[in-house]
Amino acid sequence: MERKVRSIVKALTWRVTATITTSLIVFGLTQSVELAGKALVLDAFIKLFLYYLHERGWTKIEWGTNEGQTRAYLDGLQYYAFRKGSQPPR
Repeated sequence: MERKVRSIVKALTWRVTATITTSLIVFGLTQSVELAGKALVLDAFIKLFLYYLHERGWTKIEWGTNEGQTRAYLDGLQYYAFRKGSQPPR
């Protein structure tokens, strides 16, 4: 499982790259530093927030990870550990 602080750092580093790209595209299309600056600020705040929510949402999904299998195996071990005379699954 990924810690929240890691999600935040990943979101920040990606947003810097993507925001600079967006502002360069806006500047290239409009030749306006003012519009490029406004796009930079709006893009950074809105998409940073959305990316963080996206990352945290994916931490709730076990698909494509080994987390679910590991958890199920550990639950099985715990079950057998507290039953008298039982052997854990192999």
